[in-house]
Amino acid sequence: MNCKNCNGTLKIDTERKLLICPYCGATEPFDSTSKEEIQELLKDALKDANQENQRMMERMMATHRQEMELVNTERTSSKVALYVILTVAACFTFIMAMFGLDTEYKASGVVALIQFGLLIAAIILKATSKNDAEKKSASVAGNFCMIAAALLVIVWVIALGVASNQESSKKTYMDEIYARDYYWPEEGFAKVVPRWGEQPDYSYVSEREFSATILNATDEMFASYVEQCKKEGFSIDVTEDATDFNAYDEEGNELDLNYIPSADDRPIYIKMYKALEFGALIWPTQGMMKEVPQPDAEEMMVESMSADFFKAYVNIGSREKFLAYVQECMDSGFDGRYEADSDNFYGYKGDIRLSMELKRNRIILITVYD
Repeated sequence: MNCKNCNGTLKIDTERKLLICPYCGATEPFDSTSKEEIQELLKDALKDANQENQRMMERMMATHRQEMELVNTERTSSKVALYVILTVAACFTFIMAMFGLDTEYKASGVVALIQFGLLIAAIILKATSKNDAEKKSASVAGNFCMIAAALLVIVWVIALGVASNQESSKKTYMDEIYARDYYWPEEGFAKVVPRWGEQPDYSYVSEREFSATILNATDEMFASYVEQCKKEGFSIDVTEDATDFNAYDEEGNELDLNYIPSADDRPIYIKMYKALEFGALIWPTQGMMKEVPQPDAEEMMVESMSADFFKAYVNIGSREKFLAYVQECMDSGFDGRYEADSDNFYGYKGDIRLSMELKRNRIILITVYD
């Protein structure tokens, strides 16, 4: 039904029981309108309402789709970030595991290896998880693996700390000495070594040996130090020349000095050996030692002995007995050449090597190795 003024389509206002033109505002009461016209208007109104509802539903659906796309984008970004973090963490734990297993930190290496396995499992589980209920268990399991790996960080730190403390406790007093640039013994057997006036460039001390290196020395410095060593007790069985000095003190400690003026850094090498502590001679007769004759002596000090290495000092008593023992070894099959008046002998018998050095005309340093 159209407006009489502008011919526009009339709308029904049921509250005021009027027909209203939305274009010119003209009104007309129901009473002047036929029943058929009113039904037509009602159909038009219902159609308009349905169309409006349809447009509203479409707007709501579009808004919902935009919101879901934003949520999915955020979820994807979060998942990618999570995968990156888990991958980096897995690489780090793998490196720490290999480092720990290859060093003294094996306990922490094992923990790191377990962490690596948990992180790999978390990556796989999270990658296979979906939003539906059937796959959520995989996501929950992945979360559990991540939490377990994170908690193991505490165990890893504790294991690393324990290993570090154990490694520190292994360090001896002399290990700390080695870390210093300068050390001169103030206690133990090596304290009898005359102190060098200046700091040595290197020093070392073990249970039986002390050594130090002096660089940029002069002839006068070496001669002066030799005199100092003599005054402080190293004056027994002295052997010396312009560049070498060897002597003993009353306790039997041996001091050996070697000066090399021809070298660029003109070093003096200082070596001091602890006095030998002899016991009864008990000659080994097993393995390779069956091939080595037993010396005619009563005292011996074994420094090292294993299946393929033997080193000992034997108090044979005199040079004559040393020469006789060299001949006995040669007669038993040790091929070697001995030069008259020499203090050294080297020979071999098959794969067995025999080395001897005479000290103080009465002590033989015997070394046998296979």
